[in-house]
Amino acid sequence: MANRISYFSRAILGVSITASSTTTQEITFVRAGGPGYIFVPSGSNLTSLTFYGAPWTLTDDEGVGQSTGYTYLALYGPDLLYGIAVGSALSITVAAGKAYPIPSVLFGCRGVKIVGNTTGTIDLCYNG
Repeated sequence: MANRISYFSRAILGVSITASSTTTQEITFVRAGGPGYIFVPSGSNLTSLTFYGAPWTLTDDEGVGQSTGYTYLALYGPDLLYGIAVGSALSITVAAGKAYPIPSVLFGCRGVKIVGNTTGTIDLCYNG
């Protein structure tokens, strides 16, 4: 019998992206362990994504439910996968019809907002 590795895959489809952290959709990685991918659909006009995160608080319930009303802060490097230096904004260049690894530092945030250079949608898939 072959060895099998079991894990749970999660997806957040149709995430609304805007050019402002105040209007872009909040995302909660519920019990996420990573890794995962950001899928930019064909025909998208998105060319860059910048990441914002909200910290965990003492009143959070183990990541159950959706994040609302948190204070989001810009996330900064380093991120070795994308070559982002210490003190530089965590931002990646993207293109339509391609998939990109989710920066692992996002899984340490209570909530995440992804801001684009313009409006659009993305899909997220990750292990939980």
